[in-house]
Amino acid sequence: MADDSYAKAIGNFARLAGAAASHRHNRRRQLALDAGLPPSSGYRAVAVLEGARFLARDLDGVYAPGPQLWRVGLNAWGLGGLHPGIEPVLARLRRDTRRSAFLGAAVGRQLWVGPYSTGRGYDFVVPENPLLDIEAATNTGGVMRLRLHVPGEIGSRPGQLTAEVAPVADGNDGAEAVVGLLRHAGTSMAGSETSAAICSAARRLREARDAALG
Repeated sequence: MADDSYAKAIGNFARLAGAAASHRHNRRRQLALDAGLPPSSGYRAVAVLEGARFLARDLDGVYAPGPQLWRVGLNAWGLGGLHPGIEPVLARLRRDTRRSAFLGAAVGRQLWVGPYSTGRGYDFVVPENPLLDIEAATNTGGVMRLRLHVPGEIGSRPGQLTAEVAPVADGNDGAEAVVGLLRHAGTSMAGSETSAAICSAARRLREARDAALG
């Protein structure tokens, strides 16, 4: 019975985290219902996860995966040392470029989209599935431009994504941490100022990691 309760709790946690990552909700009850949980117990579960920082709210009050959840994911890639600098670095990159900024892990021909700070309006870009296929990659002077295959919808818009990223650090099993911007396919690629902002974000993440390690 205890094992069943534990498995149920983990399943509920995974459903709430997935719903927060793929849809915009600013009410606990909405998030719980989207995750398929009963309103009352789901509301309490959201409150517990928010209190433990496994869920958090962005600047618009919308739920998103929280810093503790991202810490778990980064540790799995051997990239947990980047955690201290993520929030301020991504917030600044998003503010400077007005695009959705993210930290990810490139593994072979796939890109895992981890922590992010979303743009606004048309530039709100959050894929429903955080694991994307890299269809093509082009080096544009220190910044890689990736064409990504996206199953399902992107926010409320179907289609492909592009990403401009700079390398940050090597992790486990061939994973490479990258930081950059997500865009809808067809929007203009990064100019020199945007590329400089991406490279600066990568440098600040490495500096924050090194400072935390002493």
